[in-house]
Amino acid sequence: MQDYTVMAGSMPENVSGSDEGSREDNIFWYLGIDLGTTGMSAVLLNYSSRSVYPIYWLEIGQEGSADGKYFRLPSVAYISRGSVENNLTSKSVVVGPSALLEAEGSRAENGVLLQNIKPYLQVTLTDDAPEKIEVQPVLRWSEGQEISLSWVQLAVQSLLASISQMGSENELDAPINEEKEKELLIEEKKRLVIAAEGLASKRLKKAIAHLSGVIMCDRANWSETYRFNLREAVLGAKLVSDPGQVMFLEEAICSLLSELRDTAAGSQWRGWTVVINSGASTTELTLVDLPYGNSRQLRHQDFQLRSFDYGGNAIDQDIICQLLLTPDRDMDMHLLDGDIKKPVPGDPDLSTRYRLQQRLQDSDWGRNLLEACKQIKQVLQRQNSFTLELGNRQWVVLRRDLEMQVQLPFLRRLNREFNAMLAETGVPVEAINQALCTGGAAAIPAIARWLRQKLPSAAIIQDTYPATRSPVCSRVAYGLATLPLFPQVLDLPRQQYNDYFLLLELLRYEFPDRPLSSEEILQLLELHGINTRVCQQQIIAFLEGHLPAGLVPHERDMVLLTPDEELNSYYHSLTESPLFYKEADQLYRLNFTQRVRLRQHLDMILANSYQTLEEPYAVEINKC
Repeated sequence: MQDYTVMAGSMPENVSGSDEGSREDNIFWYLGIDLGTTGMSAVLLNYSSRSVYPIYWLEIGQEGSADGKYFRLPSVAYISRGSVENNLTSKSVVVGPSALLEAEGSRAENGVLLQNIKPYLQVTLTDDAPEKIEVQPVLRWSEGQEISLSWVQLAVQSLLASISQMGSENELDAPINEEKEKELLIEEKKRLVIAAEGLASKRLKKAIAHLSGVIMCDRANWSETYRFNLREAVLGAKLVSDPGQVMFLEEAICSLLSELRDTAAGSQWRGWTVVINSGASTTELTLVDLPYGNSRQLRHQDFQLRSFDYGGNAIDQDIICQLLLTPDRDMDMHLLDGDIKKPVPGDPDLSTRYRLQQRLQDSDWGRNLLEACKQIKQVLQRQNSFTLELGNRQWVVLRRDLEMQVQLPFLRRLNREFNAMLAETGVPVEAINQALCTGGAAAIPAIARWLRQKLPSAAIIQDTYPATRSPVCSRVAYGLATLPLFPQVLDLPRQQYNDYFLLLELLRYEFPDRPLSSEEILQLLELHGINTRVCQQQIIAFLEGHLPAGLVPHERDMVLLTPDEELNSYYHSLTESPLFYKEADQLYRLNFTQRVRLRQHLDMILANSYQTLEEPYAVEINKC
């Protein structure tokens, strides 16, 4: 039997290729952005030279000096009530570390600090002009605070705009000198500017202003609604101008591509490989057989993917509920009063967790508990007990309790998902050559011990994240930027024919008032130029009565929205009857009433959107 090995933290270093300056017009730049639940990283790829450049943010203070250097910018935004009353735009949204300072210096009623916003992008379609829509979903951010769902979209757009603000044509055309640059930096009290390791400022501005594509991270179980909303934010931030330039790749695949980038230099990754990526909100697994020849031949269909909505934030909640909010501890039990229940440990249990999060975000005490959990997780990796001091109270938390009551349920769920993935592929555990664990929630020692038992013949790489160091640029961002070097890994049909485009094609077509077979409907779409061979499954799903997930919020997600009878009635009208009536012998008849309702709803959304969904997206993953 091959010896089991564990290698710590094979994270990509913040290094890059040389700063070449010739043949500028023939260079194609791609930007990989890991918009995580808690932080954002970005990496530039020079496709011509295969060089990558990690981006970092500098926070410039009033005196013109840099106060901080961030390879992973906190994914937080602060919106003041005053900016809302004075026509809220992305320029009035404070993001990154300054957002945290703004929130600390302001009373709660003066604004809202938006954190952990990424999962909200898949609740339903959002709009950046809510005043133009008759019925607008409103989030119950906490039990005492409501915000427009469009604020989440604007917060994400503002985070992305912290990159694009370096790339305006006006800045490029204007002469650059040290005095002028200093004036720009101190123009505002505090602002973010970006730089890239190994790339001069002027070339970075030019690269950002002329991107060939932006690649964003995705989740295997997330919907087209998430991708639509995130694509809107990228376009709104003016990183690119064409929706086809915004591409998506699953996080677990990105994590692996970050290792395969140096294949030409002799990468040793071969054979069956497992990747576990567990971040703040989701855990994703992938299994793939890496070719012993050229790994650039990898295709998206070579990857087996599984994902479930449990990560570091859910672990924090389980620490609170299983270790702190217990009858035998001197803790404020009112946090679980009323209809607030404890979520099932290790399980997504999303509706319960949404309600608990709203309760925790409603008070300083709840927010302090969440912050304390991060400290508990860090300290108990190094020692057997930790004394938690919160206010005038003190508790002793034991490592064995954390492992048995919180981490063990997570590992059991992870083990079930892993076994299901192996069963689907028929791959024996002895055949797996290597495993990669990455993401904050995957860094716990218990996962390494579990993998040691599970994969006795595999080499295991587990990324570590020392609390004493500032976070480096994420592995996922490197993998995203690397995608153009592995063009077949992109799921091209899904990029070109997304659910909303195909649904609109069905809504636009003038169907006869008689039943049609699925073959006839597919032929009609083919006459409109649709390649139904690559999207047939999606079309059949619409004929069978399904709609894109998130067009109407899922029942479990309704707890995130404020109770609104008018909104509920509106959503009910969109789903009360199917778009097609299914008749005998697999025949389908269009429901003309439902067609009108759905078309009006989508037209209302698209009226204020950058995406028109008039044509399939023309995706060009490389041009050289």
